[in-house]
Amino acid sequence: MLRRGVALGLLFGINLALISTTEVQARCRDARKTCNYAVLCMTVNWSHRPGIRQGAATGVGQQVWGELAGCERSGLEVPSDNWPTYKRSFESVSRGCTDFEYVQIGKAALLVLDGNGGACNQFPE
Repeated sequence: MLRRGVALGLLFGINLALISTTEVQARCRDARKTCNYAVLCMTVNWSHRPGIRQGAATGVGQQVWGELAGCERSGLEVPSDNWPTYKRSFESVSRGCTDFEYVQIGKAALLVLDGNGGACNQFPE
């Protein structure tokens, strides 16, 4: 009986390790461009800034995402490398971002607006 309990415990532990590995591997498609989009969003439309600030301060990534998605719904598009000939949607740039990453993106974008111009460069390309 003890062996069966140990075997089940090991099997359960391996399953948890596999699940947590896949969670860690999922990452934001382009956090730097998402951060730059957040700066652009708050510069063009000041009404989204309090929501992004509140989401970043309280750690609610869905609130940051909602404000950025609101910018896109109002017509603001993500500039691409060869902008203005091709524009990308916010959804395609921010695909795969977790709540924690949205909080970090919101904090970095607020730092850019507060004078730290290189805050979005902390994210990998």
